[in-house]
Amino acid sequence: MKALIALCAVLAVLLAVAVKVYIQSTSKQSKTLVIGIMSARSHFEERKRLRETWISVLKENLLLRTKISYKFIVGKTGCQFHIANRKDEYSCVRNKRKLQKDYTGIPLVKIADHASQVVLIHNCTFRVIHPIIVSKLGLHHSISLKTNVTLSLIDEFTKNVFASVTFNTNTRNIVFEDYKYMPIEPVLLPREFSGSLRVTGSVNCGAVTKGVSIDNSGGSVDVNFLGEDGYTIRDVNGLLVGSFILDIQEIQDFEMYTDAQMSLDIEQKEVNGKRDKKLKAEIEAYDDVLLVDMVDVYRNLPQKVLHFHNWVSENFDSDFVMKVDSDCYVDLPRILETLQQTKRENKTWIGNFRYDWPVERMGKWNEPEYRASEYPAFACGSGYIVSQDISSWLSMNSDQLHGYQGEDTSMGIWLSAIGPRYVQNSFLMCDKTCVRGALVVPELRSDDMVEYWTNKLKCDNPCGCEG
Repeated sequence: MKALIALCAVLAVLLAVAVKVYIQSTSKQSKTLVIGIMSARSHFEERKRLRETWISVLKENLLLRTKISYKFIVGKTGCQFHIANRKDEYSCVRNKRKLQKDYTGIPLVKIADHASQVVLIHNCTFRVIHPIIVSKLGLHHSISLKTNVTLSLIDEFTKNVFASVTFNTNTRNIVFEDYKYMPIEPVLLPREFSGSLRVTGSVNCGAVTKGVSIDNSGGSVDVNFLGEDGYTIRDVNGLLVGSFILDIQEIQDFEMYTDAQMSLDIEQKEVNGKRDKKLKAEIEAYDDVLLVDMVDVYRNLPQKVLHFHNWVSENFDSDFVMKVDSDCYVDLPRILETLQQTKRENKTWIGNFRYDWPVERMGKWNEPEYRASEYPAFACGSGYIVSQDISSWLSMNSDQLHGYQGEDTSMGIWLSAIGPRYVQNSFLMCDKTCVRGALVVPELRSDDMVEYWTNKLKCDNPCGCEG
């Protein structure tokens, strides 16, 4: 009797699951194409222009409306830090500036007081957030000097060495904060300068247990450790072998920003609150904005795309899924024609592909974590289309997919694991270049969008009607 009751209970659970799956499957909308338009929280004008231009055909054309759905994909929250308080404009990481008693003779790093077994870090990269002058280069005091050890400052853009010192047993140096320093010709490093500090020569020392290196530059420099393979390493207790002494320049500006940090963040909170209210009103008016659970900054674009695919998987049974940006002109009728002419196969990726694209290590597209020198093939991010099975795969694996520096390169890395069928389409433009028959044209201002759309309506050529 107990076995029968248990069996009935199991069957009841299985039936409930089956019913839930059936309800979910039957409640999904069938579409040929679902479009996600990546849009920043502040892009109210851009979204308005798109509704007035190429999106308007969905209201006017019943056939297109039955086949195509779209949403603007927007992060639910804005960065709580004012842009002047962030380490860079692309992420939401606080740069903690601090007032100094003295703005000269500041060491790049300082040994923490607590004891901890640490790893020796031979090299580092750094980005200058506020102008500095470097006047001395130093080596940790525990390094043995059986052979010459050279410490070099390198410009990461040109790869030129612009300052170096060599330590040996005969070197006379100044010991300060556990490093022994040698003077160099003072060099001014401007804001946004990207450099590296590298050690060459045999470096040995005993077990170091005094502590980990921490940034002690007052917030004027952002430092990243490099592993032996030359790539950024994170979450490691590292003792930096080399260091330098810096003087902070433009002290009045530095102090002004440091004093204003709290008030700037309060100002940012007010801006975020106003945008929240405006977004709420926009959603109520148009019902075409999807708020996804993430902080809306450039570095989080890969997560934004994955959130979009999750939403598609939960709500649609679509043949294709498209991603575009909110600065793009899109020709929906021609895209639908293109998809109808595309051979229906699994793992299809339609885009304007970039092959053997070099991995950049600095600037907006700095990639600190992908280890190869070139990316796998990827479609330029202005506009691309994937088949339903790829979209479902992205959704199912979204928790395990690591976001790299950009969503386009991240897609290339992710999808290289499943070997997609690459379908090249050069009418999905990668830049503002306009050609007759373009499916997508990116990098447009609001006025450009209106001009392209007016031309499209007048002569079926967004690029212009003369000649």
